[in-house]
Amino acid sequence: MKKFYLFSILVASSISACKEDDEVKPTIAGFSAMRNTQKINGRVEIYSIAKNDTLSILFERNMPNDEVLIVKVPFNGVGKYAIKSNQSYYYSTVGGDVFLSEYNQVMTDAGVLEVLKYDESTKTVTGKFSISLNKKWSYQETNVNTLNFTEGFFQGKINNYLAAL
Repeated sequence: MKKFYLFSILVASSISACKEDDEVKPTIAGFSAMRNTQKINGRVEIYSIAKNDTLSILFERNMPNDEVLIVKVPFNGVGKYAIKSNQSYYYSTVGGDVFLSEYNQVMTDAGVLEVLKYDESTKTVTGKFSISLNKKWSYQETNVNTLNFTEGFFQGKINNYLAAL
């Protein structure tokens, strides 16, 4: 009977611990998007120099080659931001040091980055994006001429540039 009592206490404490874990809302730190016809995801890094300054967002995907999409927009909280031609850039590498390709934003098409949520206390930003980029050059002739990022979603914490240095 003593063993049953101890077992019951153990099970009850395990269940209550699981309920506490279930109540914690998970946060996503990363991004997902359609790149042309392929669903991709990866990690996101977000930097700002000051509270109401430019956000620099790095969307990074590491398989099979390193891929980075950089988007920079003036930041004033929740809202839609047009991504102008000089505010985005994409490149791919092998191992982070040998460049395979470069893409620049399509001049006739402004991309869009929309901040859906911004928690000033935790500096967490949630949003979505779409953008098209043209091939500037590529080591591989098989690379497509245009990269279309659609259905983009991201969430991450804003880091301060000065703290990162």
